[in-house]
Amino acid sequence: MGRGATAQIFRAVVEQRGWEHSRHGHYHNNVSRLRSETGGGDFARPFVVASVLHENFYEDQMDTHDVAHVLRPAGK
Repeated sequence: MGRGATAQIFRAVVEQRGWEHSRHGHYHNNVSRLRSETGGGDFARPFVVASVLHENFYEDQMDTHDVAHVLRPAGK
């Protein structure tokens, strides 16, 4: 799933809860809130991976090895 689709789903979840989400920083805060609400786990990982890869798309700072590392399943 791409960053845009992930963001739309995430936006729907936080809107349902009435949480602020008009700025990028709100997304990081809301990820933390949802992680606490759901008891943790890997909830935040897809959001963080999508954010890192989105930034790299525009900034081109990561080499192929780093991108592959980011995409590896957690714990591998």
